[in-house]
Amino acid sequence: MFVEAAEGLAAAASVYGERHVILAAFRKIGIYLIRGNTNVAVFGPGGTGKSTLGLFMNGNLESDSPAKSYQETISNAEFRLDGDIPGKVIVPPGQDRRRPGNWDELFSQITSGDITRVIHIVSWGHHSTMLERSRLDSFGTTSPAFETAYLEDGRNREIESLRQIVPHLKSAPGRLHMLTVVLKQDLWWNDRLTVRDYYESGSYADLLQEIRDYKGTSHFHHDTVSAALVQQNLKTADGFNIASTTAGYDDLLRTGNLGGLVAAIRDLIQ
Repeated sequence: MFVEAAEGLAAAASVYGERHVILAAFRKIGIYLIRGNTNVAVFGPGGTGKSTLGLFMNGNLESDSPAKSYQETISNAEFRLDGDIPGKVIVPPGQDRRRPGNWDELFSQITSGDITRVIHIVSWGHHSTMLERSRLDSFGTTSPAFETAYLEDGRNREIESLRQIVPHLKSAPGRLHMLTVVLKQDLWWNDRLTVRDYYESGSYADLLQEIRDYKGTSHFHHDTVSAALVQQNLKTADGFNIASTTAGYDDLLRTGNLGGLVAAIRDLIQ
């Protein structure tokens, strides 16, 4: 899930050290989608980075792109290469009020077997927001514990998101491959051991085990990977800083873990 050892970083840098190499790998993923007639559904709460991942998978987001303001998605978005191709990445909106209909459409394709690849996006609670600071008062923005409360709420939303899709993943016919992508690594890197345990040993993992127990290990495969697609502080719409990027999270770490993300997505769709 995480690149940490010096030799691991060196190996990753030797393969993915150049940004254009990473982008080329993602464009090859687009080719796999075309050849394999593969549809990938990307779920997760709003603000976790689903649309950014869709752009990156499609080769339309440079790895050193400047930070952009969060824009709420209102309907299912499809990311594909130019032209009429059979394979695509489908990203529904993550906000609770926009899930009915949009998520239901993808659930139907999962239970019918038309979608056999699923990505769930999380970010250790670091959810981007269009809200202003004054609208976050329920978290106590003047309190030192504000960041903790905000992130805990985000993680609860991630669990709720996974819980919502579990019944449909269990009902999927045949083999299902799922990938959990923990984004915004630059915001939580110093807590990476805690983050790893949370997603691989806690309530999140229990929900995945529920699918595994129902379908059997031969029909449900799951992996976890983490990365930072862009580097930026987490702020409200009016500039209030919720969380800052981690000091010491350098380009070598980011590049190495992006390489791991490329490999995990390639494994998912091949």
